[in-house]
This record gives sequence, C-alpha cells and structure tokens, in this order.
Amino acid sequence: MTFSVEYGSDAFLRWDNMREEFEVVKALPVLWKVDNVIYADFTVKAGFYSDLASIPQWATAVIPKLGHHVRPAVVHDWTYRMLGHEGLSRAQADLLFLHGMETDGVLAIRRAIIYRAVRLGGGGDFKSKRKEITKDDVFETVVDS
Repeated sequence: MTFSVEYGSDAFLRWDNMREEFEVVKALPVLWKVDNVIYADFTVKAGFYSDLASIPQWATAVIPKLGHHVRPAVVHDWTYRMLGHEGLSRAQADLLFLHGMETDGVLAIRRAIIYRAVRLGGGGDFKSKRKEITKDDVFETVVDS
C-alpha cells in the first residue's frame, strides 16, 4: 500500500489564552491518497481551534505538545470534529494522522507511540467532538467508499 498526504501550506497557528487552544490563522488544504485513490480532500478552515497533541496522560512523558507532528495533529483534530460524520471513520482519521506524521518527518518510534496512543485513547474524543462543527463548515470532502 502506498500513500501520500499533501498539505497546501504550513500550519499557521496562534495561542488563544482564553480557550487554551491554538487557533488556525490560515486555511490548511489537505489531500490524502492511498494507492493513488483520493481518500480525502478538504480544507481545515481558518478560525478552527486545536489542542494539538491531546494524547493520553501516560504518553505525555515522551510526546511533547509541539514538534514535527503539529500539522498532522491539527488535521487529526479537524477530522475528529468534522469528518467523522462526513465519511471518514475514526480508524481512517487516525491512519491519516499516521501518514501525515510520516510525511512531516516524525521519527518512526515517536510516530508509533503517538499512533498507538490515539488508537487506544482517542475514541472518547471522536464521539464527543465530531459534531461541534456543522456540515456547512466543510469546503470539500471526497471520500472513497
């Protein structure tokens, strides 16, 4: 299986002291292909808030909040909040996160820890956050069925 994750820009973020989250200040286009088939094509909108690496407590000793995984983490938060009810399953959102981390040069061991952490601990976030943004907030979503 071959994959590619293409980002239309870097992640431009600013810290919001009131919300204690990062705000996306420039839209972030994302194109994800697996075996040359488009699985997802969407844009994380400016104004979206992300807590970045919201991994379980047990993994925070080895995974910092900031690092090469920032852009994939923003996209992962978006997929959990938006695309879960637009076509991507939780497993697909997590796999996009894994592929994005590889694209952005996250070391294999760190990638494995982060991926395992979200697979083990991300289910509650997926269910609770996925309806915070409405369908009207999506620019474009294309998911292979």
